[in-house]
Amino acid sequence: MRFLNTTTISFEEVSDSEIDKLDYAILSHRWGADEDEISYEDRLSSDDEALSLKKGFAKIKGFCALASSQNCRYGWVDTCCINKGDSSELTEAINSMYLWYRQSKICHVYLQDVPRKPWTESEWFDRGW
Repeated sequence: MRFLNTTTISFEEVSDSEIDKLDYAILSHRWGADEDEISYEDRLSSDDEALSLKKGFAKIKGFCALASSQNCRYGWVDTCCINKGDSSELTEAINSMYLWYRQSKICHVYLQDVPRKPWTESEWFDRGW
């Protein structure tokens, strides 16, 4: 499984057999526009200065800082930790997500539309699960 190191915000691979032994944080959020989110390809090919021009980088950076402050070395964000260009990886990720959320030390929810509206009315609750 591919994680973000919460200190360096760079990728680190962890073998499947080690995942249940890790303290990692996971981010639940509504995706923004494709051009605003940080993808796997973006993270590989761009430095933090270039990535900071995208709105989604502040979300990832803030999430990693929060996770690090809670003693989580790793964080997982679906927009950038999954190589969506690899169909087998994407399928595996979709099939494994429930387990990954369940095994995380903590799940942070990012409510992008709060405080413009009450948190109970956030678009996050309208996702088609």
